[in-house]
Amino acid sequence: MKKRSLAALAILLLLAVAPAVAQEAEKKAEDAATATALATHVMIDPADIVWQPAPDVLPVGAQLAVLSGDPSKEGPFVIRIKAPDGYEVAPHWHPAVETVTVISGTFGIGLGDAFDAATGTELGPGGLFVMQPEVEHFAWTKGETVVQVSAHGPWQLNYVNPADDPRNAAPEEGVPSGR
Repeated sequence: MKKRSLAALAILLLLAVAPAVAQEAEKKAEDAATATALATHVMIDPADIVWQPAPDVLPVGAQLAVLSGDPSKEGPFVIRIKAPDGYEVAPHWHPAVETVTVISGTFGIGLGDAFDAATGTELGPGGLFVMQPEVEHFAWTKGETVVQVSAHGPWQLNYVNPADDPRNAAPEEGVPSGR
């Protein structure tokens, strides 16, 4: 009889403790989910954006800020590109969909394998375009212009004409290489 009483007591204790254990496990799961959300949550004040020279795949003169993710790695990312007045990017294409929003200035975009601004469209602040993968296009700016690019990395820019790729340009004599 003592064994039965001990077994019954053990079962009663387990039943009494089970809700507390389950509640603790649920709290730990919620805490882990909150920690994950906080680790991936991004809020950036425009005054806190850190601009750096754009990668050498873009013509000299542009600046780039990574807002979210890592454009060099697999996964979603958000970057901003700031370019001076008259900046041009020769015809190129990307392997993934790009969504581009004009933050300030005027951003021109045209389709095709030859640069011809007369055939393109100029977008002002708030303008948006979505470029599908492998579509040949070119771009230019009027006034200092900032655009925001959202895409899935790794980000690549492939020039239609390899001679247009700034990475293939021979360094000018007497001018140090690098940005």
